[in-house]
Amino acid sequence: MNQLTIKIEGKDLVIKQSFRALMEFERMTGRNAYEVNTSINDSVTFFYCILKGCNKGLFNYTFDDFLDILDQNPQILAQYNAYMIGLTGINISKSGEIPEGELERAAKTLADLTPAYIEERNNYKPE
Repeated sequence: MNQLTIKIEGKDLVIKQSFRALMEFERMTGRNAYEVNTSINDSVTFFYCILKGCNKGLFNYTFDDFLDILDQNPQILAQYNAYMIGLTGINISKSGEIPEGELERAAKTLADLTPAYIEERNNYKPE
């Protein structure tokens, strides 16, 4: 499974697909995790949920504290965005522009990945 490690306030934190992150998003927003969209609100909220879900005991920030961290360290959000783009296989032109329809295709790819991940977790049998 693909994952990325980022550093926030001296802590190495993991970003990866996580059932716990999906559940945290639903708890925080009251919406189905498959309804995540490309708005800045959903992107940052989902990022927060991933960090909280994948780094139990290490990531003890409130959402407001997390926003302050992002404001002071915008490269953290850039790392997360690069990771998410890598998951979707989104095509970006050399000029940095995203072709029309590419974000919608990428969002569908992420939505398609999530059920497969859940099925993989459900079928996991420890050795």
